[in-house]
Amino acid sequence: MLRIICLLALGLVQLTGCSTATRFHSSPLGAKLYINGDYVGETPVVYDDAHSLPERLHIQIRKDGYEELDMYLDKQLSYPMAAVMAVPWGGVTATFWGWKLDNDYRFDISSLKKPEPTPVAPVPEPAAEPEEALEPAPEPAPESAPLQAPLAP
Repeated sequence: MLRIICLLALGLVQLTGCSTATRFHSSPLGAKLYINGDYVGETPVVYDDAHSLPERLHIQIRKDGYEELDMYLDKQLSYPMAAVMAVPWGGVTATFWGWKLDNDYRFDISSLKKPEPTPVAPVPEPAAEPEEALEPAPEPAPESAPLQAPLAP
């Protein structure tokens, strides 16, 4: 019976685990962060994860005028946790592995507004070179018909 109580207590240690803190940043700042549908705060914000079980978190980042970011993050296996329980006949030690998120996440969110095209100044045409006064070419002399002798009757 005592062994069952010890195992249940060790399981409780695994369920509660160690709390970890993860920072969420966004560009631009001030986006609202939701994890599993719960509002966490505006970026930059620290999320305190209360347990170390393997889990997939639904992440949503929203800011007016920007595209919503909707994604999932999986906790990664990261550190061992040892639990020691003293019992009358000796100690019981168990090692569990903790699961956690990375320490920092950075997200860039895109603006919904399309940037205004930058006006381009018209390219000036090259300045015309001053035209020299060209003298008209002399007209060719009309070709004269070959002289023919008048026809005699």
